[in-house]
Amino acid sequence: MRKETPIASEIEILTHIFKHYCCPDELYSFEQQQKILPELQKEGFDEEKIFQAFDWLMMLGVHQTGSLQASNKNFIRFFSPEEIAKLDIECVNFITSLTTHGILNCNSREILINQLMQLQRNHISLVETKWVTYLVLRSCSKAHKSINDEIEKFYLMISSDNNC
Repeated sequence: MRKETPIASEIEILTHIFKHYCCPDELYSFEQQQKILPELQKEGFDEEKIFQAFDWLMMLGVHQTGSLQASNKNFIRFFSPEEIAKLDIECVNFITSLTTHGILNCNSREILINQLMQLQRNHISLVETKWVTYLVLRSCSKAHKSINDEIEKFYLMISSDNNC
């Protein structure tokens, strides 16, 4: 059972789901979500936050199709004031670096930013951005087995961070 702390965020619930139950892409259906809802509640997670996490997963499932197709690396993305306020410069630089190095393309970057903006909080940390990036890449790569090794290396990198 989870140690009682202030109400967990959606990202904490999402990472808990991923670590303890299954890959997040298996939870796009209502039926699958209902199977683990009682278990999450027993772990001490707030029901409202659990449903927010489930909604987040559903939106990720909607956006995932074709997101890893090749795209123009020279495309410049300007972040809105709302995105800058929520993500801060460290997160923006991280996303930009992933795009520059070809880990994200224009489509997957937009999915990532959309999923980050959907989180019900005023500020997203770099650690949270890394976890959401991993979940998005994992979801987008289902049909692209050739990049799964790189995604798993990314997972090992972020899971070794003590702030997770």
